[in-house]
Amino acid sequence: MSRVELEISNETYLRFYLTVDRDSRYIPVTLTNKDRVILHLLKYLKWKATFLDKDDHNHLYKHKITFEAVDPDEDVVKALKTLINIRGLKREESKRLSKLPPRDVCRELALKLLLS
Repeated sequence: MSRVELEISNETYLRFYLTVDRDSRYIPVTLTNKDRVILHLLKYLKWKATFLDKDDHNHLYKHKITFEAVDPDEDVVKALKTLINIRGLKREESKRLSKLPPRDVCRELALKLLLS
């Protein structure tokens, strides 16, 4: 089964692990409001991709990919941690946040964490 995994560490680095199964070459995604804001925060970062190409039959299968952010801002990491802790995000709020610059989104999410 295909899957995507996000890792956020205390050392302010971000990693995405993407695994695509041989039988299923697509990842079925239904984006939640929270997912849309996460993508908005991450789309302006620079990413380094690493492919895992091990196979028992000496064939090259690039089906496991790791994306690591190059020099992510500490505010982005804090905002993502905050966003993960927020249980619900209303559609109107997610649309409004996705129209803001990432710096403003980070500030608003930090305030939301303090107020909740």
